[in-house]
Amino acid sequence: MACLEILEGFHRGMRGPLPDEALLGRHRESWLCLPEARVSRQHARILRRETTLVIEDLHSSHGVLVQGQRLVPHVPYTLHDGD
Repeated sequence: MACLEILEGFHRGMRGPLPDEALLGRHRESWLCLPEARVSRQHARILRRETTLVIEDLHSSHGVLVQGQRLVPHVPYTLHDGD
């Protein structure tokens, strides 16, 4: 089972299993609410596609980085262990 571990910021140290769809953003109803000004209300989404997890930038103001690479908005990126 895939888990998300927060390494920095407001929720540092939090770890838990990912649902099939997880919305990340500043909106309080997000699966992971990140109450920081640089985070968009609907910043990114992590989706389970069969045995693969993908992350998608929801056209956030400051972008999404995975392993130092800026994601193209609305283009799913396959996640790997450690991302």
